[in-house]
Amino acid sequence: MVSPVLALFSAFLCHVAIAGRICPKPDDLPFATVVPLKTSYDPGEQIVYSC
Repeated sequence: MVSPVLALFSAFLCHVAIAGRICPKPDDLPFATVVPLKTSYDPGEQIVYSC
C-alpha cells in the first residue's frame, strides 16, 4: 500500500516537472495583438506582437 505522504510528494514532483517546462502568458499590452494567443507557451517559442 502506498502511503498518503508518498502519493502527495510524487504528485507534487510531477506538478513541478510539468510546470517547469511552460512559460506564462505575456502581459497585456495596450492596442497590441499577440500571435499565437495561448494561456501558456513552450520555452523558446516565438511570440509576435502587432499594433
